Parts: sequence; structure tokens; C-alpha cells
Amino acid sequence: MLILLTLHSILRWLTILAALGAIFKLTEGLLQKKEYNKTSSGLVAAFGGLMDTQLLLGLLFFIWNGLAGAGFPRQR
Repeated sequence: MLILLTLHSILRWLTILAALGAIFKLTEGLLQKKEYNKTSSGLVAAFGGLMDTQLLLGLLFFIWNGLAGAGFPRQR
């Protein structure tokens, strides 16, 4: 279970980096009136994929932790 939590924590920072990269690239393109290119598309796709993976890992950890005897606390 610790591996799942560690992956979820590391993936958080990769998701934030992908989001910041996409925001920076898309804002730069908007201000300079550049076309939407492969780099922008890749950053947006990476962000979406990382968000999906982050949600999946979070749900797996939540359910696994809850069923492993820790229960489902009210604050979660």
C-alpha cells in the first residue's frame, strides 16, 4: 500500500509540472498569436493522462486502505 501512496505523491508533482508547462505554452501562443502545434497538443494530452492516472491511483488507494482494516473515516 505504501508503493501506491508513493506513486500517487510523485505523480502529483508530474501533473503540476505538466499543467504549468501547458499553461505557459498556451498563454505564450495566445499572446503571440501562434498556431496550436504538436508541443501544445502533447502537453495538454500529458496533463489529461496524468490527471486520469492520478484519479485512478487515488481511488485505488482510498478503497484499498478502507478495505484493509483502516476503515473509511468521515473526513475522507
